[in-house]
Amino acid sequence: MRLKIVGFCYHKIPSAVLAIIKPMEVLQKEQLVDFLYANSMEVTHEVIDTADVIICIRGAEPIDLQWVQRAKEKGKKVVYYLDDDVLNLNAYVYTYNKSYFQREDIKKNVKNIMRSCDILWTSNQRIINKYKAYFNRAYVMKAPALLLTPQKVEKEPIKPITIGFAGGIDHREFYERMLCQPIQQLLSHYSNQVKFEIFGFQTYLLYHLPITTYPYIEDYEDYMLKMKSFHWDIAVAPLPDTPFHACKHFNKYLEYGALNIPGIYSNVPPYNDVIEDGVNGLLVDNTEKDWLSGLRRLIDNKGECGEIGEKAYNHIKAQYHVSLVAKDMYRKLHLVFRQE
Repeated sequence: MRLKIVGFCYHKIPSAVLAIIKPMEVLQKEQLVDFLYANSMEVTHEVIDTADVIICIRGAEPIDLQWVQRAKEKGKKVVYYLDDDVLNLNAYVYTYNKSYFQREDIKKNVKNIMRSCDILWTSNQRIINKYKAYFNRAYVMKAPALLLTPQKVEKEPIKPITIGFAGGIDHREFYERMLCQPIQQLLSHYSNQVKFEIFGFQTYLLYHLPITTYPYIEDYEDYMLKMKSFHWDIAVAPLPDTPFHACKHFNKYLEYGALNIPGIYSNVPPYNDVIEDGVNGLLVDNTEKDWLSGLRRLIDNKGECGEIGEKAYNHIKAQYHVSLVAKDMYRKLHLVFRQE
């Protein structure tokens, strides 16, 4: 049965590209599905009426609710994809779209959309635990490592050692809070032997330090090209220990590891769900002392640094290649039609 799938989102956000569009394109190329992606305002009655399965990606707008309700009226199976704890943003969480998801009308839309859908797809079991009451069934879906290359990226032994970070402005506060002092100490101790790069935001607290920054790129295709252009020897992924952040996905691990970059990660969920400390990454507690220790460990131990990068690459290639994720998605697509 060659299913006709329609996925839509209000904007073509990275979540849509990463988790739905790219795996679906693999299935379409293999002639297993007919797939169409459209922004919510581009969807039509005909698009909904001729599909077998509708995938609403992080839907929150009235137009999203309209299309979900239309799909249900026409007897279609409807999946809701969610990769953030959007109904539980509080005073302790900073995100650029926080005020949007805290609006009562938007929260009401999200809840009504979820109640109208059949199945929840998500990247994190904790989201299922929080949102399963809205759905008949729910499944954890793997997200692909789209930065994977057929052969791992080989590092040239050049100086200085470059320590990178990739993330949007949401990450600025805890990047600076956790890494401000360690970075200053490392630049003082190692002088011109190390340098730091940030892809995603300008720093406030570290503006006086020689840190190279690059603006965030919203288009995910262009974002991936930029990531592949960097020559990072080590990458960092600080993350607060909160219920909201625990519901996120370990995208930074997939990006860094796919490029054979050894990463240092906060010892919190979701990173400690997938990182084995000292094997495919380093896990450090969110203290200045532990971040400094972790960074110095990889700076001073090039052999271990290389082994961690290689093991991360091999693990990601074996588990998160887009073709493997697409096959799993194809199996779960047919579960949509399972009778309760």
